[in-house]
Amino acid sequence: MSAIGELQKHAGPDQRITATASVFDPTPESAASDELAHPMWLGCWNSWTGWLNDPDHSATYAKGRLPNFRSWLVSHADPTAPADPDSAMTGSGADMIELVGTGTLGPEADDAARVRVPRVTTGGGSYAWWVGGENQKARFSHSDEPEDRLEIIHARSSWPESDLTALEGLSGLEIADEVPEKVPSFESLEIVAASGSGPDTIRRHFHDLTTGSSGVLADVRNGGLKKDLNLLLERQSLPPEFGTYRAANPRGSIVPIRSESEQIPAAHYGALNPNFSSWYKLHQYYAHYRGGGDETPADCVPLPFRKGSWNPDAPSTNFHWDHGNYDSFGLARTPILSRVMMVFSTRRVPSRTRGRYDYKLGVNPVVVIWNPYNVTLHAGRLFIEIGPGAIEYKAYVDNTQAFDWQQVKLSQKA
Repeated sequence: MSAIGELQKHAGPDQRITATASVFDPTPESAASDELAHPMWLGCWNSWTGWLNDPDHSATYAKGRLPNFRSWLVSHADPTAPADPDSAMTGSGADMIELVGTGTLGPEADDAARVRVPRVTTGGGSYAWWVGGENQKARFSHSDEPEDRLEIIHARSSWPESDLTALEGLSGLEIADEVPEKVPSFESLEIVAASGSGPDTIRRHFHDLTTGSSGVLADVRNGGLKKDLNLLLERQSLPPEFGTYRAANPRGSIVPIRSESEQIPAAHYGALNPNFSSWYKLHQYYAHYRGGGDETPADCVPLPFRKGSWNPDAPSTNFHWDHGNYDSFGLARTPILSRVMMVFSTRRVPSRTRGRYDYKLGVNPVVVIWNPYNVTLHAGRLFIEIGPGAIEYKAYVDNTQAFDWQQVKLSQKA
């Protein structure tokens, strides 16, 4: 009862993450670690303690997620000890008892696979408990072969079954297709493998295999089930409440895709607190599988985009798209300015004075733009502007300076 109560207390809410202490192993490729005393203890973390992205862009990840750690799911004489992440690293001076040992793992099991936890002494005896994570294991199962084209496509989106032969010692394991459906427990796997790799080999994988692993599509950020957006995104056009803020309606609002902070999200977000890029862009991306979608400015993010500029400190790689193609209040998908070169040249032309020539300075910009997307971009009118006074030069005649720095008066668009 203590184990079930602690499991419900720490891992019951949707906003929880569980993992074994092996995630702290500094040398995971080795069979054992001197710095990790109990690698198979199961720990529980809060999924997030605050907003994903801080306004000042500071780091949101701490090694081991220690600020989010809640407890190890094991017994202990000191009720506060499991809340210390180091208790799984350094061991414990408490009276330890082995709960998973040779009887479960077989005689050839690695010491790191054994589970030892502190004993809790009571007036009438003692007890100990450990919670193992079935969600950390591969499920021993078998899936039917897809029969039509649609089932084949759907089968590619998820791993239908686990390949037991990939595990150490099970490369020669042969199991009939109908057997996995009849195996009710891990212990029954020993019978299935009796004629193959042997029961002891199966026992060594107690922490790797299960017949009962299942999951829930929970939203670990906000709680509840994850939202299925397929019915919304399959529509030819989005409902108006999913994006009304644009140049024609600057006071519009957009239905949020997630909460802006730890507070309960509002029904809509307006221009001053944008929530994400755009439902319209998400809709367009989703529609790629059927060859694209409606390219009208159905909705926009409430962030005006600007024309590109190349300042002395850093470039802005967004292009100013023609207003006839996209709403100027939207965030358009654009190519990236990846390289700019200026090619200087001179040419001789006859002067008005007979027998004399004038030399003209040629300045030719070479611009390379890159499409970072895996689909074709249909761009509107793109231009690059070289501002007046952007280029200065000196001229020499017979190695003698003819005049000092001069500005090239350029204000043309390329």
